[in-house]
Amino acid sequence: MIFTKSRGIPLCVASLLLAASSSTTAADKNNVIPVDESIAARIEKAHTARVIIPRFILQAQRSGSEANYQVQVREAMPAVTSTTTTSVRGGNSRYVDEDDIATMLVSDEPDVFALIAVEKNGGKKANGIVQRDAEKIKITQNGSGAKTMATIAGAFNPPPLRCGYRPDTEGRSLFEDGHDDHDHSAHDHHQDHSHDFDPSKTDDALADLKHSLRGSELHIGKRRRAQGVGYDYHVDVYVEIDFALCAANGETCAEGIGTKTLNYVNALFTGANTIYETEINTHLHVLHIDLNTNYDSSTDSGMALDTMQTKFGSSAGWHYTSPSGVKPDLHHALLGKGLGGGIAFLGVICDSELGFGLTSGLKGNFVSMDNVVVWDSSAFMHEIGHNFGSGHTHDDYSPVIDTCGTSCPTGLPLAKSTTIMSYCDLCTGGDSNLAYTFGGNIKALVFAVIL
Repeated sequence: MIFTKSRGIPLCVASLLLAASSSTTAADKNNVIPVDESIAARIEKAHTARVIIPRFILQAQRSGSEANYQVQVREAMPAVTSTTTTSVRGGNSRYVDEDDIATMLVSDEPDVFALIAVEKNGGKKANGIVQRDAEKIKITQNGSGAKTMATIAGAFNPPPLRCGYRPDTEGRSLFEDGHDDHDHSAHDHHQDHSHDFDPSKTDDALADLKHSLRGSELHIGKRRRAQGVGYDYHVDVYVEIDFALCAANGETCAEGIGTKTLNYVNALFTGANTIYETEINTHLHVLHIDLNTNYDSSTDSGMALDTMQTKFGSSAGWHYTSPSGVKPDLHHALLGKGLGGGIAFLGVICDSELGFGLTSGLKGNFVSMDNVVVWDSSAFMHEIGHNFGSGHTHDDYSPVIDTCGTSCPTGLPLAKSTTIMSYCDLCTGGDSNLAYTFGGNIKALVFAVIL
């Protein structure tokens, strides 16, 4: 991809990046990639023409039909790059070979979620998932001489996970898996907010959600732009993974983090970036990935977060500095091990004491890139949303945005009726209820509020 050579702009740093001479072009906005044309070859052609952000209309033949399926896509800025380093159990770092990271195509149309991986080398296969409303379509192209096919994705029943978060102030409590833990006080989370629901005020609640995510409550540096990439800020993330995630991707990682596992980490971050770049003006970049067993003995997500904070948290500054001198803005674990859900501290960008979170029980893999990756990606972007300052839609805004954390509204299932900070994917309709956004068609829901 012919992006400007500079990396994104660190969220916590105040230096100004001078604009590069090249600019983004949408000249290929309406380029159609027919069913029988190589997706990889078309991307390479766009790179040769120095198109900064290639855009296409991708066509695929529906399985068992002569009709074509199509989706508008664009090439995504990778999250795992040649500046990303990896290690095993905190050992020596080595840089990622960018040729090992597949090109990711994402949706270029509203209300559609797409993640399609295209190999740069080897057979140059394409493989991924598209979700439009409740329909999930698997996209495959088995090499440059094969047709692009569209098949209905197999069913996936998400696990009954719950998410917890910890505000960064003393005396507040952790809410996880339907129970609360740690100290209670007058600052208890549920006592901070009114839950009287007025549908006419829902837009105000959504604005409040986006307001906090955009950084009004965070320590953000000066506004700076990375020329041509479509966002103004980036956040460098230190990532931990476990051997269970490697195993899910068909790798032992005995000699280091395998290519499929690296690509799956990139896929999850890329899925999140489709929302964060558009709505929060921020790109998530993977600074470092460490494979370890730090959480193998943890029995739940709260215990794992305690382990993480004890091991890595410090008021003296971040625990890691990259070979090029860059420090993280956040620290997150992506775990194949099931710990009952995810958990993260609230509003902690650039905080070396509390800038932590984790997503556990990840079940998808880079080989299949099926609808499980949609679940994994939404779970990850939900937890990072807490780090950016958002609570849950059912208990952190006045009025409440939905009630799915306490009771499922009677209007479900309803496609794209709520947001990625909601629990409505655990109600009838599953993740089809979610709009992959921090907004959502909230007013379309018939609310059944139980206070």
